Amino acid sequence: MTEASSSLTGTGSPNTPTRVQTESGQILGHGASGSNGQFAIHIAKQKVGTKLQVIQTIAGTDYMSTITVEKNPYTVSPSPFQLGNGAVTGTYAGTNLEAITKVLLLVDGVIVKNGALNTSAKSFQIAAGNLITNLQQKVEVALFSGNTELQRAPVSVTNNFQLTTSPYQLGNFAVTGTYAGTHLEAITKVVLLVNGVIVKNGALNTSAKTFQIAASNLITNLQQKVEVALFNGNTELKRTPVSVIGNYSLIPSLYSLGNTAVTGTYAGTDLEAITKVVLLVNGTIVKNGALNTSTKTFQIYASGLITNLQQKVEVALFNGNIELKRVPVSVIGNYSLSPS
Repeated sequence: MTEASSSLTGTGSPNTPTRVQTESGQILGHGASGSNGQFAIHIAKQKVGTKLQVIQTIAGTDYMSTITVEKNPYTVSPSPFQLGNGAVTGTYAGTNLEAITKVLLLVDGVIVKNGALNTSAKSFQIAAGNLITNLQQKVEVALFSGNTELQRAPVSVTNNFQLTTSPYQLGNFAVTGTYAGTHLEAITKVVLLVNGVIVKNGALNTSAKTFQIAASNLITNLQQKVEVALFNGNTELKRTPVSVIGNYSLIPSLYSLGNTAVTGTYAGTDLEAITKVVLLVNGTIVKNGALNTSTKTFQIYASGLITNLQQKVEVALFNGNIELKRVPVSVIGNYSLSPS
């Protein structure tokens, strides 16, 4: 009998009253053996090392055997389950593994699903769609040999969260972003990780579903692996990478109405990340320009696009569809003065 057992089985004299008790005489359970001498007596689980007495009474005389409760030879390790996932998975180990005949999912103490054992990988999978629906449920996995439970372990249930980080430009004060999902009250903190190590806790805005993590002097180059993660206590719920971009400056020259092009210069770190320069008029991209990567200058054809001083004119650098830097262009009139 092991610490996980809830019944004691054995073989003795046929058709004989049988009881199980502690060394002090406290009766834990009683029953009778069958015609083949076998018995199974339900008792509460006992601690490792506890000595139990199995007693059969024959013609008024008690015959006793003593057993010691052994350590459970099996372990079962379920992986954390995120609400919305299709299956509960995990691994198992121990001795005499061929005795394991099935793995079961229990919700609030009730068996709800049989699973599949992979005896080669010592892993299991149990379909859980629509069975685990909230964080308040008590979810467990149990190994069985026939109808005898061998080992049981709790499943850590997390939520179905989305975490979106904004691109971080070197030199900026903070990493920011948004989060969403159900049961958001389970989120207790947001953290910044650099090269896999937590370096800073952040602040959650539970009304706006946004976060901010101060990052000054923590993110210093484009080679660092930067991530943000949501936690419930010490349990990680969701992790997402942060796109780190260089620190750019963009200086357009004064543009005189009627000129052919908007021109200027750019500088910064990781300039190879810049894939295009564009002209915006009143917030709308109206023209792509040309970058001279040798001189760090740009030129954007603008004839007929900038027509008056009331227009809002800007230039922006992009990496693909990600905007890296945007600045306004000063527009002046093109006047001539002819004295009489």
